[in-house]
Amino acid sequence: MQCEAIIKIIALFRCVGGNTDLSLIGAGKTVGTITLTKNINDKITIKILNQSVTGVFSKEVNLNTI
Repeated sequence: MQCEAIIKIIALFRCVGGNTDLSLIGAGKTVGTITLTKNINDKITIKILNQSVTGVFSKEVNLNTI
């Protein structure tokens, strides 16, 4: 049971979307839902920066083009 809860929490932190059922640890079934609360438009530029631990490698994803 503890392993299942840990796997579900790790899935939540991966942010792949969908729901994560955290009822095993006393939370609700929809607590792990990831949603966007604001529409992305052309007036606001939103980017995700993925950077290595050392800072040597970096990747930028523009969410306006997805």
